[in-house]
Amino acid sequence: MVSAKSLLSKFPMRPPDMTVDHLVVGGGVIGLAISEALVKRFPRKTTYLVERKKAVGQETSSRSSEVIHAGIYYPKNSLKTRFCTRGRDLLYERCKADSIPHKKTGKLVVAGKNKRNILYVGELFSHTQDPLVNTESFYLTGDEAREMEPALSPELMCALYSPLTGIVDSHSLMSSMQSNIESSPNGEIVLGTQVLRIEPSFDPTPSNPNTGYLVQMLTSGSTTPDVILAKSLVLSTGLSTFHLLNSLLPSDIPQITPHYAKGSYLSYSGKGAEGINTLIYPVPEQDMTGLGTHLTLDLDGKVRFGPDIEWIGENGEWKEDMDFWEKQLGPSEERKELMFRAISSYLPNVEYSGLKPDYAGIRPNIVGPGETNPDFKIYHSIPKLPNFVGLANMSSPGLTSSLAIGEGIERFFAREIYASEPEAIEGELGPVVGNTKEEWWGVADNKPWWKVW
Repeated sequence: MVSAKSLLSKFPMRPPDMTVDHLVVGGGVIGLAISEALVKRFPRKTTYLVERKKAVGQETSSRSSEVIHAGIYYPKNSLKTRFCTRGRDLLYERCKADSIPHKKTGKLVVAGKNKRNILYVGELFSHTQDPLVNTESFYLTGDEAREMEPALSPELMCALYSPLTGIVDSHSLMSSMQSNIESSPNGEIVLGTQVLRIEPSFDPTPSNPNTGYLVQMLTSGSTTPDVILAKSLVLSTGLSTFHLLNSLLPSDIPQITPHYAKGSYLSYSGKGAEGINTLIYPVPEQDMTGLGTHLTLDLDGKVRFGPDIEWIGENGEWKEDMDFWEKQLGPSEERKELMFRAISSYLPNVEYSGLKPDYAGIRPNIVGPGETNPDFKIYHSIPKLPNFVGLANMSSPGLTSSLAIGEGIERFFAREIYASEPEAIEGELGPVVGNTKEEWWGVADNKPWWKVW
């Protein structure tokens, strides 16, 4: 059991051993995408990616549905819509160019006789017709949906079909990113290394003329921490975000209180789901903390269901043990009955005996049960934290958005950090997604996603 406070008291800060231009903390799919974008755009600058696990993508990134989302759910002015739709297009292009296994399966969002759910599907279809949402969809009657997938319930009244939804081998994607970083002239990935503390250091002295962030790190098997001076810093730390980000945020920016949403997945073999080729989703949770217990496919066509939502750590366990969630990575057998009832609402012939616990993932949220899940949070342009970007609330659609987030941050760096150093920039710059503070922070936390709720 390790708390962030105990690590800080054990290892006092000392002068740096080396300096790097860019330090990215967190080796999930988003941290990898950011690092890859930085080494491509600024090949003469040093980019280090630090990951505390012994391999990349071992936490949230490797325990998801591996869905390429089309961007149908989120407000048109939100970061989730901007980054998801841009990331979707970049991801399909990348998979095709680099032969990364993927498939454009399409997706159905289905509604039974519940009036609220029928209204939701209609509102969702209208929302997706807005050009600013930048997606494609079709409104189907229940009969039309059953023509696509005959196993669907006869009780279903309508559905939205999203043809741009797909699936991807996330491990192959992350392996491709890792290879590109490690083969670049000045990129490096440091595994098995935990960041203990970060201290801004922007008062140069004769003995230390450089400014940046003093980052203290401890590598597995070592008893002595290393210290790096990072000229620019990106935090993409997923489940560990609040420990590091809260320690840096100035007093006028609210601290993050973490909330952990566990999602269990069930594999399936049996009747009632034969020949399904399309992902099938119920109407999402009312607070948008999840998209409902849905049917997804792997690239071999095997069916699995999930994730559901089970809140863990709501009693503050994270304060004493920042990795308490690791004990929760097994799927919850007791959730199987609840998940079966949810599945049966749209696939009535699925058999309970065919459902088997598969795996579970943990989503790091910044709101808890009953609260509307807000937008991505991208902290930047903070006066007391120059050359800094911090990411929070980056779960779904984080995988889909990853390449667009990397693209946005490298373009932001080019304009904000290297505007007076054009020789550091490789290639032409495109537009920045969310170039103002208001655009990057997105919609207000308390703004509801949908007026129909």
